[in-house]
Amino acid sequence: MEKTHSISRKPVEVSVIGTTLLLAATIFSPVLSGAITLTDNGSKAMIDPNSAAGMNWWDVDGVNNQLQKQWFYYRTGGGLAQPINTISAASILNLSGNQVSVIYTSPGSFSLQVDYTLNGGGVGSGNALIKENISILNLGTGSLDFHLFQYSNFDLLGPDHDSVGIATTGSGYDSVVQWQGAFGITEGIISPAANRAEAALAFSTETSLTTIPGYDLNNNLSLLDGDVTWSFQWDNVIAGGDGLFIFKDKSMTIAPVPEPSSIALMALGLAAIRLTSRRRPVK
Repeated sequence: MEKTHSISRKPVEVSVIGTTLLLAATIFSPVLSGAITLTDNGSKAMIDPNSAAGMNWWDVDGVNNQLQKQWFYYRTGGGLAQPINTISAASILNLSGNQVSVIYTSPGSFSLQVDYTLNGGGVGSGNALIKENISILNLGTGSLDFHLFQYSNFDLLGPDHDSVGIATTGSGYDSVVQWQGAFGITEGIISPAANRAEAALAFSTETSLTTIPGYDLNNNLSLLDGDVTWSFQWDNVIAGGDGLFIFKDKSMTIAPVPEPSSIALMALGLAAIRLTSRRRPVK
């Protein structure tokens, strides 16, 4: 039986250091128990905001899923990193066909919001874009030692034989590319650049984050021909009532794939050529 989600249409009050924002009545704050599906112009992405599965599906131009997992982890101070879905149940705002905002709140401490927008390139384009804006607000009066991690495990054409390279500038780590043949995924950080980064084999970084207290990414910037992953880390001491705001986008490019009908016509054409060649008399 298909799950249905009820949505509360009551206005939502958000208190930030004594200031109350009354959101418009058209903005809702449901808590969903299943995955959110975004679609746009030949592309589909799926996000499970209430589990560590995170964003776990992205197909482009009808080509099957190329994403094993992308999710965010956090820690305050020097403890173990935790997936952001452990902060609280997710509140969902502005859910539409190609965009959604997901909010987690630790009352009196901090809130974390991720805004997703999917932009498909259209059928036959072979590309699509996902924009992610992340807002962390300190809801307390004292400073907050906050560390945010993004872990990305894309499986282009399957889990093996991918390569990855992370770029750095004077201000930090601000872009990455993962590729296998004509398939590729790139991510650019608009601002601020990450403080640390890590290219590693699948599950290695994720395991280190969740089992080693105070783990910092190791700044290994490349890995070739394997089941690769890549991660970014932002470190910030956020003053009371202040916030950390991260803006970035990722683009996936795939090799153009003919429509099934085109493939069938090509196969028939090749068969006809072979048959004609066999019947042609030898002079």
